[in-house]
Amino acid sequence: MMKYSDIKVSGYSRVVRVIEDKSGLDAIISIHNTNRGPASGGTRLHNYKNFKDQLRDVLDLSKAMSYKNAFAELPYGGGKANINKKNIKDMSSALQYYGEAVNKLNGDFLTGGDIGIGKDQLTLLSQVTKYVDRADVPGDYYTSKGILLAMCSAWKHYNNKRNFENTSVVIQGLGKVGYKLAEMLKDYGVKISASELDKKKHDMLYSVLSYKKLDNKDVTQSYCDILSPCAVGNVINQYNVSKLKCKIICGGANNIVNGYKPINYMHKKGILYIPDYVSNAGGTISTSLTIMNKQDDIEDAVYSIYDNTKLILEMSSKENKPPLVIANKLSEERMYVA
Repeated sequence: MMKYSDIKVSGYSRVVRVIEDKSGLDAIISIHNTNRGPASGGTRLHNYKNFKDQLRDVLDLSKAMSYKNAFAELPYGGGKANINKKNIKDMSSALQYYGEAVNKLNGDFLTGGDIGIGKDQLTLLSQVTKYVDRADVPGDYYTSKGILLAMCSAWKHYNNKRNFENTSVVIQGLGKVGYKLAEMLKDYGVKISASELDKKKHDMLYSVLSYKKLDNKDVTQSYCDILSPCAVGNVINQYNVSKLKCKIICGGANNIVNGYKPINYMHKKGILYIPDYVSNAGGTISTSLTIMNKQDDIEDAVYSIYDNTKLILEMSSKENKPPLVIANKLSEERMYVA
């Protein structure tokens, strides 16, 4: 039997925990805000140590989706869900029960893929719930392209140079987004260094891209023009921020920076942090416009990431506030005035 219980969290529209013992399903669906429309965000399948870690992750991610969708002026609110992979006994059954839980929200939450949830899992979910996105759009490509545009904009702001050739970029994580980004950067003549936890993938991609290999623990302390975390979040924190040797941080991971202490430190030191929900919005934009049957608008909408980055950095310089503070203010205006 599926257990369906609400968790009260201040500032969130609704947070629900879903447990089904036989399949091992242990999921949390977090709806942060629905002012612009139904909450939209992927479902993550991940090994969490405990409920506290799982809850914190889904709350952070769903809030970030509210800001991402609002900043991009999409007609969606912010939501996210996660499933604790370590508890799963029967994946197929667990996903079916999870789909039923999504149905119970009556369209307030629209979900799609994320870490651990790919095409096969989405196909299974779509057989149970209509509130799952299977839009046939190269979201990873547009996510990577958006990051590249944000980098170009930030680099021009930093030193007033359009030429990206010989710029040094460190990429953490060569998954779908990180790898596509590396390919794009190579075409620009950028000097690429990268880390990847999967050694076999590291060796295979190295032979194709010929980048400098880095150990994951050395990424945040590497000398480079731009650091691009494209794997897990919370890469920059109060303990390692003082060791940064980059000029710009611009990546594809969600919630790259943990807390406002490192945000304020980077601002004082002149390190430009491009809010991740601005730089990695390309995939969300392309998927949303596909669902809305506005495929012809995708290229222009994704290119707006360049202009949005420019706007944030110019306002940051003028007001002497961190770019994230500026972006949050703009997102909240669009979120609550919608």
